[in-house]
Amino acid sequence: MISIGETTNSSSNTLNILGGSTLVNAATDVLVGNNGPSNSLVISSGGLLANPTGYLGVATTSTNNTVTVTGSNSTWANNGIYVGYEGGNNSLTSSS
Repeated sequence: MISIGETTNSSSNTLNILGGSTLVNAATDVLVGNNGPSNSLVISSGGLLANPTGYLGVATTSTNNTVTVTGSNSTWANNGIYVGYEGGNNSLTSSS
C-alpha cells in the first residue's frame, strides 16, 4: 500500500512521480491523506501510477489533500478513485 499522510500528525508530505521512464505499480490501494491534512501526490511529465483503487481524503481528519496529474502521457491508472471519501476540501486535478 502507498499511504501519504498516514497519521493525523503527518501533514504536508508529497510523493512525486516524474518522467516518462517512471512507473510505480502498486498491488494495493493508494491513500492520499489517510488521516493527515495537506498531503499531495503529483504525477507529471509522463509518469505512471497503476493501482487498484485511489482514496483522496480518507478520514474526517484528512482535509486539503491534493492529487495532480499533469503533462503529456501522465497517468493514474486504477479501477476507481474516491475524492473526499470522508475528509473535506480535497481535490483531484488532471490536465495535459
